[in-house]
Parts: sequence; C-alpha cells; structure tokens
Amino acid sequence: MKTSKRSSNINPQPMFEILQAAKQQENLGKEIIHLEIGDSSPLNNNQIFNLLKKNLNNSESLEYSPSEGERKLREAFLYHYKILCNYEFTLDNVVVTPANAAISQVINSITDIGDSLLLPDPGFPTFNLSTKYHEVRTVLYNLDQDNGYQLNIQNIKNKIKSDSSIKAIVINNPSNPLGIYHNLEDIDEVTEFCEKRKVFVILDDTYRCLIYNPTYKRNIHRDNIIYIYSMSKDTASPAMRIGCVVGDSKVIKCISRHNSLFYSCLPKFIQLAAAEYLMEDHRPYRIKMRNEMIRRINTIDEILKKTHAISYIKPNAGIYYWINVSNTGMTGKELSLRLLTESGVCVCPGEGFGPSGINYIRICISGDDELLMKGIDKIFKYIENA
Repeated sequence: MKTSKRSSNINPQPMFEILQAAKQQENLGKEIIHLEIGDSSPLNNNQIFNLLKKNLNNSESLEYSPSEGERKLREAFLYHYKILCNYEFTLDNVVVTPANAAISQVINSITDIGDSLLLPDPGFPTFNLSTKYHEVRTVLYNLDQDNGYQLNIQNIKNKIKSDSSIKAIVINNPSNPLGIYHNLEDIDEVTEFCEKRKVFVILDDTYRCLIYNPTYKRNIHRDNIIYIYSMSKDTASPAMRIGCVVGDSKVIKCISRHNSLFYSCLPKFIQLAAAEYLMEDHRPYRIKMRNEMIRRINTIDEILKKTHAISYIKPNAGIYYWINVSNTGMTGKELSLRLLTESGVCVCPGEGFGPSGINYIRICISGDDELLMKGIDKIFKYIENA
C-alpha cells in the first residue's frame, strides 16, 4: 500500500522538526532548554485562563458552533479591526479560523494550480509549505539585513510587473522570524500598487499587538488586503488555536465552507472565552507583556553584543531574535545541532524560513525567563569558544 502523490506535498513546519530532535535528546535523559518554538504561554495570562474555565462550565459549552464562528467572537474581532483600519467592515468580512490553518485557507481561496504567490525571504514557513501543497508557484522577495529587513519596494513592483501569474503578496508585519516591523509608508505603497493591478495583499497580523514603538500607527486599509490574525501570541495562549481572517466577503465565504468541510466548527467555549477577552479591558496584560518583552530584548542585547561572532538587528517587535551566525564558520543548521547536542539548547535553524536563512538561527524569547537567560548564556559561551 502507498500514499497519494498529493500527500507528498505535505511537509511539517521546521520548528517542529528541530523540536522532535530535542525530544529525542530528552528521551536519552538529557535536559534541554527550548528556545525553538514561539510559545508565549509561560507569560501567564490569568484573565484568559479564567474566562476559559468559566465558559467551559457553561451547560452549553460543548454544543456545535456555526462554521463561520460564534457571532459574538466575529463581532469582537470586527470591533478591533474597525478601529485599526478605520473601515466599516460587516460580519460578511470576518470568519473565525484555527490560527495557523488560516494561511492554507486563504491560499486555497484565492489561487489555482499554476498561479504564483510572492513571499518574503525570510518569512514564516507555513506560507511556503502551504503554497507547495496547493501546487502554487513560490516567488520570493528578499528582506536583507543590510537594509534593516525593510521592503524593497522597487524590487517587489518589478516582480509583480514581470509575472502576471502572481495573485497575491504576503507581508508579515511584524515579521516572524525577523522580530521587526515594516515601515508603514512602504506597506501603503505596496498595497496601493497591488490594488491597481488586482493583486491581493495577505497581511499577517499575528504580532500586531507586539510592536514596541508607541508611535507606530497602522497601514491604510484597501479592498485588496486580507488580514490574518491569531490570538496565540499576544494573549499567551497558543493552545487555544483561535484566530480570524478579515477581508473580501467572497474569500470569507470560501473559508467558512472550508471550515464546514474539514472540521465543522471550533469549540464553542473557547470562542466565547476569546470573545469576552477581546471585549473586556485586557490592556493591563498587554502592557505587562510588552514591557516584559522589551526588558528581555534589552537584557539579551547586552549579552550578545559582546561577541563579534554573530550579528543581528535588535528586535523592535514580536518574540524572536534572528541571528546571523556566518562568522562562526557554521551554517545555522550546523550550529543548531551542535547547541542541541553539546550545550543542551534547542534553537531553530534559519534555513526553514527561506533560502536566505541558511546562515541564521531564530531564538524565541517568550518562554520561562530563568531558562531563557540560562540558554542565552550557554549560546554566548558556545559561540565564543567555537
């Protein structure tokens, strides 16, 4: 017996591959510090935790929900997006999704076999993996360290002009894995250009609440923008698997049908807890989390800037350090494996985020603070002595 050719297009996210290698080390009795997965749950959010318990105890908590999501949650998402985008979205413009799956759902809804998607390099790997699964061609635009990882507008325009098969461009803002936000003027120029050429802009909004510049505003909304948002990171609750897609009503309807076919609906009690959280005053936790991340970024920077064996741009958003390790004489994968087996620290090799990441590693800084600092110290000492 053999599996289908189609199934050969399904590949795991690289973060989970290195996690599996770490688990093998742990099975051998070794203690491993995990800095590879973007898990913010150690930054305990009692507010969301209590809401989950409250809604689970409701007698109706295990009922079916609408495939498009609970109305209360859709309204809660729209409440925030109306403010963020200064635009009057309706319920036809929003659907509840299980976080990461939204990427595949959007790609499935706007592309056909043989179309192309313009993706950032480096960028979040699920976009590339899902593109491959849907038999859509990947076209890359580079985000260079020398340019602060900002958008090269002319390069992007040239790629779109020269390739009519490009149906959408993906912009991660803030970026996973880079830990930076993009200039708003650049995003606005790209989205306006794409709108004129009838090209979608998929704006990955997952880290939008984790921007550490209080003066940073918001891009101008245009009808060709599709927003993807997950509550996993900024609420410190990745296991909730709750997010949304906001955008064109036809795309939203496609995703709702996809929900119905593949998993019927998401758990009602989780959706209602998420809705209550979004409509309650959760600013104190958000501020607390931001301040904690800023403290960690600054502390880690004071350690890592002492070595000339690596280079990086200090994060101004998100929960990651993206580190160039080429001066060590090792690729990111080589260094990651050595850190794992010799120092007991698990980081993510950069090559999984795109070809330009071959000499990089990604470090997640949102885990347990004591273990994080212990892991950073081990990384620093290993690099210095390599």
